[in-house]
Amino acid sequence: MGFPVVKAQLTIGEKHFTESVDENTKGVTFRVKLSKGSQRLSAKLVDAEGRSLDALYVYVTKSD
Repeated sequence: MGFPVVKAQLTIGEKHFTESVDENTKGVTFRVKLSKGSQRLSAKLVDAEGRSLDALYVYVTKSD
């Protein structure tokens, strides 16, 4: 049995974002405005009990 994810969380610098997911979700997209410069990024998958796993893949792209 896999990890039963109910939400995805993204943290970039001091900004936190959360998106609900279900067993049919294949991926999550967060569109955020960032200030210029380096920032720490963290992406996690969370189950109903609040346990989390780090996301295996994170793709970051720039859009205009």
